[in-house]
Amino acid sequence: MPDLRRTAPLGLAGVFAVAGAMHFARPAFFDAIMPRVLPTRSHRPLIYASGVVELACAAGLARRTRWAAPLSVAVLAAVFPANVQMALDAGTGRNPGATDRATVAWGRLPLQALMVWAALQARPAPGGPGADSARAGGEGPSDTPTRRAGAQSDQGSGLSGSIR
Repeated sequence: MPDLRRTAPLGLAGVFAVAGAMHFARPAFFDAIMPRVLPTRSHRPLIYASGVVELACAAGLARRTRWAAPLSVAVLAAVFPANVQMALDAGTGRNPGATDRATVAWGRLPLQALMVWAALQARPAPGGPGADSARAGGEGPSDTPTRRAGAQSDQGSGLSGSIR
């Protein structure tokens, strides 16, 4: 399981990279799954914006940046209504290709939970690079000067590598 937790964000980064690029290469595909409650004139700007954000998530997940996990979860929540619309329209001919099959369209919905889990695996480890002092077990901003001074002296002694 530790290997899966380490590699899951990379797999999700790949999914986001492909999906983000598809928003630009084939935006018409995404037109079909836009929730009809949204005005038609807003579909393409939202499609392009979500493509940009998905590409950013791909880059952030691959690098395990601090913001990648929460942004990825937010993106997955934001696009969930489009996935529900796809499932509701399954079998009507509105969805392109295989996504018009009910098993494919409805089967995508539970995958969102797996994708959220994969995104959350990209969070920095407590005390590791990118972790803030509160997550590393500190008291918060009031203790940062002391903790930084201690961390600098540990680095000079060579102890920090063996402790982490």
